[in-house]
Amino acid sequence: MTSPDSLHETIIPVCAAAIIREGRVLVGRRNRYIDDSGRWELPGGKLMAGEDPRACLARELLEEFGVRAQVGDLFAVTNHRYEHRHILLIVYRTSVPAGGLSSSDHDRLIWADPRQMESLDFLEADRPIVRQLIDELEHPQP
Repeated sequence: MTSPDSLHETIIPVCAAAIIREGRVLVGRRNRYIDDSGRWELPGGKLMAGEDPRACLARELLEEFGVRAQVGDLFAVTNHRYEHRHILLIVYRTSVPAGGLSSSDHDRLIWADPRQMESLDFLEADRPIVRQLIDELEHPQP
């Protein structure tokens, strides 16, 4: 049964990138200045009111990494309710230019293979997406 408060709960839309290169996925560990520091996530950020989700993701990647990303097709959508917030995570296949990356929101960035991704402590909202990415990398379609 739902409570009256849960019917009016604010959902925070977040756009994230599935950046895959040579069988690895770009993931970042949140730095100590961000909630849930030390946890891993796909790069991205909050969608602003009236903003197109693809434009949001391109903006976030430019702000975080200083790169112009190519945001492609929708990869997956997931919905997760944390104790004090509710996240709608919208993930797009995305590519970024080759070269070194650094992030203002992450203290560590890695190109993780499926085995590494299984061992990282991802945010709960990201976990179903990470599972899909692992499955795709382990069982590529011809």
